[in-house]
Amino acid sequence: IGNGFSENKHQKLQIGNKVYDWKTYTNLCGEDEAQSVSRTYQFITENFSGEAAKATKNAGGTTTILTKHALIMLWKLLTPEEKLHCVKNISLWDDESHHIAGVVEDVEDDIETNAFGEIAKFFIDNGGEVHLFTATYLRNDGRPILSKKYMDKFTIYRLSDHDYLATTGIQEMGRYFVPFDNPKHLMKMLINNIKKEKKEKHIVYFPAENQGFFRNCEKWKFIQDFREQMEKLYNREGVLDLISPDRQEIDKKRLFDEVKTFSVILACGMAKEGSDWEACSRVHNTVLDRGLQVTKQKDGRTWRHSKGKLVVNTTTYVQNCED
Repeated sequence: IGNGFSENKHQKLQIGNKVYDWKTYTNLCGEDEAQSVSRTYQFITENFSGEAAKATKNAGGTTTILTKHALIMLWKLLTPEEKLHCVKNISLWDDESHHIAGVVEDVEDDIETNAFGEIAKFFIDNGGEVHLFTATYLRNDGRPILSKKYMDKFTIYRLSDHDYLATTGIQEMGRYFVPFDNPKHLMKMLINNIKKEKKEKHIVYFPAENQGFFRNCEKWKFIQDFREQMEKLYNREGVLDLISPDRQEIDKKRLFDEVKTFSVILACGMAKEGSDWEACSRVHNTVLDRGLQVTKQKDGRTWRHSKGKLVVNTTTYVQNCED
């Protein structure tokens, strides 16, 4: 991501009616984690320690550091004084902050603090400026990312899904819940629904082994049978299987390299975040998600701008139960 930002050294970014002037001076993202840590550590210690911090501040303008996990790694290398200089001179922004753990203190059970949670907590406790972006205030385990004590320190801005979708050209977003009786019935509905909209691009999410409807059927046979039906519909190159061991590694590479050649993705743990398939317009979810975070991530696969994409749908298939 950092390299992508710095490919164009000087560009105009328009958000709404306002145009921002973006210039990239220093790219701290290296070829590997060690190089990124080294570059970021050098940059921070040279610019935000002691007299250097004063000089940087007096120069005016805004410095933005784009970093991967380097900040987490180098935080362990900084002295307490250097950490405080960071708090005073750096505005901390975190995308996908639902991954934070450790800032929560008012829940019944203990939460093991993760690395970024420690950094965010340090910034907040020492009066630093922190910006958190998230689709949901809950982590995937259902716990909040922030306690009320910390939440009260933030100004909250809520962005409308529909307002965002309007900027992508998408005019309609649908959500459907469809019951099924057994795995055979589910297979039939999936195939029929995808056939009806063959021209659309689909992602089908399946539960993990021995979870959901896979408690009552053999996972690999179901996946193989479904994949064969999809390959009859789209041919071998049109189907991406991110589940089966014999295809997972090969097709995971195709996810990034051959994005325009396939029409349907079979996924379990992958393809929820960290990958953009702009053409995707249909999500078929065969598992009830544990938390809102995952549901939002799956919805988000369809929310990318793609020419001619006007309608996006998420269909969740729910197994009928006697209880």
